[in-house]
Amino acid sequence: MLILRAQRTLVKGFLLITLIMLFMTYIMGQVAIVRTHSQNNNEDWIINENTVIENIRKHVSGNIIIKPNVTLVIANSIIYMDSDYNGELSIIVNKGATLEIINSTIRSGTNKTYLFEFHGTLIMRESILRDCGIQYDKPGLVIEGSDYTILRNNLITGNYAGITIRRSKNIEIINNKIYANVYGLSIANSRGILISDNKFIANSYDLYAYNSTSLTISNNYFEGGGLYIDKNINNVIINNQFKNTSISISGDKLLYYKHEFKNNTVNGKPLLYLFNKNGTITGDIGMAVIVSSKNVLIHDVSVYNTIVWNRALFF
Repeated sequence: MLILRAQRTLVKGFLLITLIMLFMTYIMGQVAIVRTHSQNNNEDWIINENTVIENIRKHVSGNIIIKPNVTLVIANSIIYMDSDYNGELSIIVNKGATLEIINSTIRSGTNKTYLFEFHGTLIMRESILRDCGIQYDKPGLVIEGSDYTILRNNLITGNYAGITIRRSKNIEIINNKIYANVYGLSIANSRGILISDNKFIANSYDLYAYNSTSLTISNNYFEGGGLYIDKNINNVIINNQFKNTSISISGDKLLYYKHEFKNNTVNGKPLLYLFNKNGTITGDIGMAVIVSSKNVLIHDVSVYNTIVWNRALFF
């Protein structure tokens, strides 16, 4: 009896191990974990299966291309784009593909810039993006036609344009530091974007939004580059701080000025937004924007360091 029981136990154990091995084989077939990658010089690195890159430093001398319906995860890693000249190499995320960048850095490895073309789903957290983009028509990280993007707790610095969004929706840009770019964040022909708790510092332009709808711009800090709203509809602009800069609103129709403004400050003083009102403006204010109003009296007001330059941007 003891021998039979021992045999049965061995058989059960063998079957259990076999099932575990089969399950692990299935899982590994679904997601390839790559710690090193044998890429020949100047060859494109094509991602055509679900792939996880983790805990590596990797120099890439070709384009990175993520095929449709494929996910690439880059975690705890540094990816160096080794362009021989500015704009030679690109990261291309096709429609239907997903790229997740977690606690990682994407940057140049040669002091030459690269491009980032995005049409799928992007999730980027606790990461650094730098050295991206070269000029107005090749600006850097371009998110175009995306239905879902999250950028949270990142440092976006040293790019021509930190983030460019075109014809996209359902995007969250939260708690990022967007620092020392030519253009910080540019948005065009998009809707349903949340821009909250970010720090825009030392950019030539901080945030420019063109022909977009239902943007929520809240709890951000702007220092230097300013906020530009051009032909937008139904934006919410609340609890933002402007230091030595302010906002510019433009458009050739009255509806482009119908936004909700609340609790914004310029140099620590209230930013007043008067739409279709009358009355008196006096006292300690940081800036006043007066739209479609009449019989407004302004006296005893001192306003300083609120200049923003209205210039045409790229889209």
